[in-house]
Amino acid sequence: MTTSTLLWQSRNILMGFPLRYRQRLERQVLKIRQQGSTHPLWRWVINNYK
Repeated sequence: MTTSTLLWQSRNILMGFPLRYRQRLERQVLKIRQQGSTHPLWRWVINNYK
């Protein structure tokens, strides 16, 4: 498990995140923003994606 995580992270650092992964993250951030401050990750998203 550790080796596979390190390989995945290394790939992301060297080549960037795959398009599908980025799009999924963007959709999740949009949902969190739409829900507003009642979402548990609201502060984290607002502080990191202004």
